[in-house]
Formats: sequence, structure tokens, C-alpha cells
Amino acid sequence: MDFEKVKKEYGVYEGVNVSTFKHIPEISSYDYNWFVGLKREGMACHDLLFARSNEEGFTEWYIVKSCWSKFIGYNLETEGVIHLMEDRL
Repeated sequence: MDFEKVKKEYGVYEGVNVSTFKHIPEISSYDYNWFVGLKREGMACHDLLFARSNEEGFTEWYIVKSCWSKFIGYNLETEGVIHLMEDRL
């Protein structure tokens, strides 16, 4: 999937403050957290998001579907907003 497709499908997440998402503590752990994401246009329900963090304040964000996940971007703890990316760093 090229970056233009990523922007078209998941562009609503670009620049969104991560505090917008509802945390799901029941299934989260220290560096592996789950969130209720946005309800994108044309979708029946909100996205399920998975966030994997490290000790340096870097978090990777994924959209989770029933049998797959798609990396959509990252955020730095100091900024608090998602930056879309096509591939992981």
C-alpha cells in the first residue's frame, strides 16, 4: 500500500492528539495498549487501535481488524499527536 492510499484511508488520524482515544485498560499492559479509535466515514463502528511504546517515548500505532493489523503511524510522547507513515521505522 503506497503512502497516498494510507493517507486516503487513514488520513483522519494525521495530527490527532492521542488523548482523544478511549483507553481499554482491561486488555492493556505496560507498553502494549489498546484504544477505541475514531469512527471513520463509511465505517459501521469505531476503529480498534493498538499502540506499542518503548522507553524512549516512541509509540507505534496500528488499526486492528479481526484477523490482521495495519501500521498507520507513530507518535512521540513529547508531541502527543499521530504522524502517518506507510512503513514502520
